[in-house]
Order: sequence, then C-alpha cells, then structure tokens
Amino acid sequence: MQNNLKSSVQTTVLFALVIVLSLFSSIDNYIGAGISVILLATLYIGVTLYKISELNPRAGLVEIADLILCFLLVTMSLVLLAAIADIHNTKLMRLRYTGYLGIDEYAGAYSLWCISIIFALLATRLTFPFRHPPRFLESHHNARSISTWSASSAVILAIMGFVGVSTISFSEQQETFLTRGQGSGNGLQALFYWASAVYVAYVVTAWKREAGRFFPALAAVYTALLFLSANRSPIALILIAILIRIVADKRYGILKSGALLAPLIFLVFSYQSTWRGLLARGAPAAPTDVLLAVTRDPLNAIQRVGFDSIDGMVLAQSLLDKGFSPQYFDPLLSVLNFVPRQIWENKPVLLGSTIGQDFLGLTAGGIFVSGPGYFSLVSGSVLGGIVLFVFAMFIAKLLISYFAFDAILCCSVLYFVARFPLAGDAFDIFLSIQIYVIYLVAKAPSTYLRASRPSYLHDLKH
Repeated sequence: MQNNLKSSVQTTVLFALVIVLSLFSSIDNYIGAGISVILLATLYIGVTLYKISELNPRAGLVEIADLILCFLLVTMSLVLLAAIADIHNTKLMRLRYTGYLGIDEYAGAYSLWCISIIFALLATRLTFPFRHPPRFLESHHNARSISTWSASSAVILAIMGFVGVSTISFSEQQETFLTRGQGSGNGLQALFYWASAVYVAYVVTAWKREAGRFFPALAAVYTALLFLSANRSPIALILIAILIRIVADKRYGILKSGALLAPLIFLVFSYQSTWRGLLARGAPAAPTDVLLAVTRDPLNAIQRVGFDSIDGMVLAQSLLDKGFSPQYFDPLLSVLNFVPRQIWENKPVLLGSTIGQDFLGLTAGGIFVSGPGYFSLVSGSVLGGIVLFVFAMFIAKLLISYFAFDAILCCSVLYFVARFPLAGDAFDIFLSIQIYVIYLVAKAPSTYLRASRPSYLHDLKH
C-alpha cells in the first residue's frame, strides 16, 4: 500500500515537472524554470530513496536508473542557471556559432531536453508492466546474489587493466587532451584502459571476504590512477558499480546517506574538467591551482565541467533547420567501431566529432549533442528524436529488470543511462557495449572450463 502511494507521488511529481516547466518557459522565466526543476527533481529523488528500501534488488536497480536521470535533471538545471548568469561563456558563444540567438534559444533547448528526460521517466512509470522476467530467466532471478565471484576472471581483468593503466603517461596528458576525438587508431589501448575500470567495477559488485584483500587493494590503486588520468567516465562507472552493490546487499541506509554527498560528485567532475582544461592550455595545474580556479568562479566551473549538452541540443536543432540530412545508419557505428582503424582505414568518424569539426571549427574532440539531440539528427526531426530517446531509455530499464542478476551488464546499461542523455553519440553506445565485452573476455576461460568439465565431476560436486 505504501509502495503504491509512493509510486503515485513519483508520477504526480513528474506531471508537475511537465506543467511547471511549460509554464515558466511560456513566460520566459528561465530562472524560475531551472529552480523549479531542481526542487521537483530533488523531491522525486527523496521519494525514490524512501521507496527503494521496500523493493527487491531487481526493481531497486530500475529505480537507480530513475535516480540517475533525476540527478542529470538537477545537473543540467545548474548548468542553465550558470548560462543565464553568463551566456557568453556557453560553448556555442565561445565558438561564435553563426545564427546563435543566445539565452532564448538556449533555454528552449533546455526545456526540450528536460521534457525528453521527464517523458523517459513517465513512460517507464506508467507503462512498465514487465515486473516478472521471461521464463527462461526465472532460475537466474531466484539466485541469492546478483553477481558471482570468479578469481580467474578477476585476475584476467587485473592483468588487462594493468596494461591499460601502465600506458598512461602523465607527461603526455596535454597532447592527449588536445587530440581527443581524432581518429588516432588507439582503440586497443583504450580497451585495456577501460579494463582497469571494469576490474574495479567487478571487484565492487562481486568480491567476497574469503577472496582476500589483494583484489580490493588493487582496485583502490586502479581507482586512484583512473582519477589521475582526468577522465570522468571510468569514475562514473565505478560509482554506478557502488550503487549496484548497495542495492544487491540491501544497504539502503548507505544509499540515503550517500545521497547527501551528490554535490561532492559534481565537485569531483568539476575538478577533473578544470584540471584537464588547465593541462590542455599549458597552464599551471597543481591541485591548489585547480581548486583555486574552481572556487574563484563557481559559475564558470559549472559551465566548464564539460556538460555542453544544451549547446549540442541547440546545434542539432539549428542543423535540422538548415537541412541537415538524417543520419539513419549512424547508430550502427556503435558496433562497427570495434573494427580497428588499422584494418578499416576509412572507418567513418563519429557524428559528434564530425559536427564539431565541420560546423564549429574544432580541430579535435567534438560536442555533446545530447541524447535527444543525437536521435533528432538520426531521425531528421526533434519529435522523432524525443520518441527514439524515450524508447531507448525504456529498453535500457527493461534490460536492467530482466538481467538484474548480471551485475556488470547492469553496470554497462546504467552507464549508458548516465552518459547518453548528456553526450549523445554512437560512441556512448559503443562504450557501454565495450564494458560488457571486456568482462565477457575475462570470463570466457572460466566459462569454458566449467562447460568442458566431465559430467561425473559435476555430479560429485553436487
């Protein structure tokens, strides 16, 4: 009964978000819109945190996806307020994009982005009937744990991760940041780099006390090295793994207390982005220099955190108005990107990088066109983009619900839920798939040995 009441409150808050956002946008009160979204999204998060302790882990993981989307709503609302304070510091203004109208166009794109997120939340809240997994998965859902520990898989991931983190040369970070997004053909190095993050995620979700302290100690070392690489994405994956472990162990008190530390996550990402920017410009980048830059101008730090998703949404709408051709087959690059550039020399460049270079004059990297913006460019219309985005989030939650017993798969899907609404590119889908592929590679030997074990040994064990 209480659970149904909290679900009703969640749905009511989402409808209120739509109404309030539409109302404030219609009267051009963008500050009111941003503050209202922050307050209502925070209320939704609070209700969800109280509700989640009453759910089984499978349903709890779906609620984690909603918490992530609401956290993104709060984050981008802060970015909006920073843009209102200094519109000239937004990415399209800094790049002098032709035809950019400023705050009105920016706030309009923000409203569309928020509506896409809210509809994604509403769609699953109102139409998510799949509370029971398919019959062929029922035996997995009866398992006592959502993840199983395998020392051999952990060792393989640790070795792959060691190769990855050992290739990080901090003396060459400036060059790395300046060439982000270029087709440099370093996919194998990136794969091993990500293996270190997958190793940490695996240890976080599956480690048992009897496995010893070596594995978590090494995970702590890898986490520190990943942080020092100034890349937000692996840290986000590790945070998601922690959330999954909390839900699996039903330690919801930690989750509720940890929610108070959410601003700290934003500060960490702001620190990394500012640090990366200082390194790229060749400026002093000691910890004190970075903290001074962040605290001296917090609004600038928010805009420089790298979440230029609203700028990307503006750009996507602008390109469509100028007759940009629909990119129907671009999502296929999420799979084709696994083909090394050494084999496929003319492999297409990712859409975000192409747009950044062709329309913004960027020599490296690209722009976050956002999830709705990306699907708008894929489908050829903003409405089509919103529909496809909502559908993608629905499928993601369906996968989480059906495969909740596979912690690393849930990590990869939740990582997609966290990254794609902001970034929006086939590369985000590719990264999410790559996370699970790395895990499957590490898991393959133990899976093969179990499958090839003589039947009489299996019988003796049971």
